[in-house]
Amino acid sequence: MFPTVVRSSALGIASMMARLGAMVAPFAAALKPFGRWCSPLAFGILPLVAALLCFVLPETKDCDLMMTIQEGQVLERRNTETSTEEER
Repeated sequence: MFPTVVRSSALGIASMMARLGAMVAPFAAALKPFGRWCSPLAFGILPLVAALLCFVLPETKDCDLMMTIQEGQVLERRNTETSTEEER
């Protein structure tokens, strides 16, 4: 359920990630000789590490997440105004 404005981009990214997962799946199945736990561990740890890294990114650290497109547009305008002021 994406807003109309970002639907095509979100659908494209979701499709790309599905294709990437389909390409990686055979390699994960090849981990079975090392133990039955290797494949689930590989698919479980990487997303957890990525989620933990999101907490320390400077863009998202100590700020509330945006819930609407309007909040994102306001943030973009504010960032654009500060970047043009820094260039002067």
